[in-house]
Amino acid sequence: MGDNENIKDQEVKVSVIMSVYNHGPYIAKAIESVIEQKTNFCFELLIGEDCSTDNTKTIIEKYEKKFPHIIKVKYWGKNVGPKENGDFLFRNAKGKYLAICEGDDYWCDKNKLQKQFDFLEQNPNFSGIYHNVYCEDENGKTSEKKEINKYPIKERQIYDFEKIRGFNLPGQTASAFSVNIYKILNRDQIELMENCNCNGDQKIAMILACIGNIMFMEDVMAVHRVILKGDSWSAKTFGRNMQYRNYVSYLEISRLAKKVFEKEYFDKNTEKIIVINSIKTIKYKLSAENINVALRIILLFIWNHLQIKR
Repeated sequence: MGDNENIKDQEVKVSVIMSVYNHGPYIAKAIESVIEQKTNFCFELLIGEDCSTDNTKTIIEKYEKKFPHIIKVKYWGKNVGPKENGDFLFRNAKGKYLAICEGDDYWCDKNKLQKQFDFLEQNPNFSGIYHNVYCEDENGKTSEKKEINKYPIKERQIYDFEKIRGFNLPGQTASAFSVNIYKILNRDQIELMENCNCNGDQKIAMILACIGNIMFMEDVMAVHRVILKGDSWSAKTFGRNMQYRNYVSYLEISRLAKKVFEKEYFDKNTEKIIVINSIKTIKYKLSAENINVALRIILLFIWNHLQIKR
């Protein structure tokens, strides 16, 4: 917990966002990995408990009573879904900076927040900083399997807007640390951002890249759990063809970048790769799902370009 309790009356510098739903087996470790952070500044942990049906709520309540100066919880009366849950937490974050730790992930370096905080304080031309993560399966074992580990270890590097344009992610969500974009964007821009129907991590990366550069540091300071059962995103999408959803997301993010920042996120080469890959997927595995996804992508591609020409 570091000195957070001793400086509890000071201004909150970092808000940690934790969306939670049916994370009973994992939530304790996630919370402890946050409250054990060693910092010379005050931080808060905002938890959105989305009406879990397991023992998640009971576990959170115990930590909330023990660390009321750090933990603030929104208990929903009904399941509202990850978007509404997350939007609520972000809107209520007090910190100058934001960090994210989902209820089934955890941090493995007690100096994570301090390292990232120090970097952004010393480099105001940067808007965010990510880092390497380990990927664990549902049994807590580190895995090198591609279906589990989608985040290979990378070297230190800088992501600017041009690098993000290729639909590239600077890092996994549990590693994200950034300026509080809700304190930078105006009300209309925030509304456009929240109404953008796209991948949340890609959207945030785009916005941060419009504000400043993004650093990726080589330290491994978080663990991303890939749970292939239950209600997790990984379980819902494992083995599914997500190419159409990703294409729609890419187009939506492109529109958002133009409306809010007057930046051209859309890239014809990236779009071409998306379309070609959807066709290649059919060759790799002939199935009704893959054929349907490819056809939908091709039709959307045609419709989108007809709209552009008008």
